[in-house]
Amino acid sequence: MTVVTCLLGKVLNRKLLSKQRLLNGFHTIDLEEKKANMKVVITKIPMPFLAICIKGHLPHLLKEGAGLDKHCDYLLIYQSATKYYAVLVELKSSLTKKEEGKEQLRRSLPILDYLLSVCTIECGMNKPVLSVKYVLIAKQGSDRLDKQPIKLKSPRGTDETYEKITVRTLIGTEFALSTLTQ
Repeated sequence: MTVVTCLLGKVLNRKLLSKQRLLNGFHTIDLEEKKANMKVVITKIPMPFLAICIKGHLPHLLKEGAGLDKHCDYLLIYQSATKYYAVLVELKSSLTKKEEGKEQLRRSLPILDYLLSVCTIECGMNKPVLSVKYVLIAKQGSDRLDKQPIKLKSPRGTDETYEKITVRTLIGTEFALSTLTQ
């Protein structure tokens, strides 16, 4: 049994899973953030694949206002050959709140750890080792007018270290999954 099939079959509420569709022969998924009025299309997805919309986790256990309730918008889990991947994704309308997004990504790892622990108990499997990636996706760079000369952005995005994690920042609304993980 794989992590994906364990999560699908025994652990997760199906309401939290994003629907996949076929587009030009490839599996595709839409990630939405209503507060940011944002929709991102992730293409060229391998199977098996899970996109989990992370709602408020453990709301009654954690103090409000201490930043303990911050987390990212989506957790993507998939398998390629014999290796497992987890991608924590935060969606922002612009990069003006970039630092807040990075902090939300950093604070989301315990949710993944919890889900993997549940899989080890419910499905009787060894806790899998996953390659974890952190991705911040913004619809636009900034709300402010940039008076600097135009700089071409890398299609792969930019990687920055934040509190001992590497966060890839992408600007746009459609990406191949490999852009998030390379």
